Amino acid sequence: MKAMIDRLVCAMAVTPIRHRRTVKRPAKARALELKGCLIHGTWPGHFGLVVHGDSIGAETFRRSLADWLTDMSLISAGGLAEMDGYIGYMEPYATSHQALDEDSDFQQEVTNVAKALGNAVKLSRKGMFENPGRGLTEPNPK
Repeated sequence: MKAMIDRLVCAMAVTPIRHRRTVKRPAKARALELKGCLIHGTWPGHFGLVVHGDSIGAETFRRSLADWLTDMSLISAGGLAEMDGYIGYMEPYATSHQALDEDSDFQQEVTNVAKALGNAVKLSRKGMFENPGRGLTEPNPK
């Protein structure tokens, strides 16, 4: 999870290079964060989540990620845009790809997450799905 957080912070400071490769600019990321560009209320948009596992913890991890994203002022695209589940529960990891290929219900749930997120983005672009906290100031920013 820490690696993902680090990558999201650095995503604001990535320089594109031809052939879709990128170079991280940690100094630029630090400068943006210290300037206040990467903290509460500055990342507009919505999110959807799909978390899966093969033993335990998927629900807890999904909730933690959702809490973290909402803490960064992103907006969930709704109940159907957040899902967790298990693929090949308590079976070997080596066969998990086969289990996923055979689980059409799980695949449909993932499709629903993507569609719900797409709908949220469309509504947002029309000004019909806004952050209810827009314009409010964080009294104790990080």
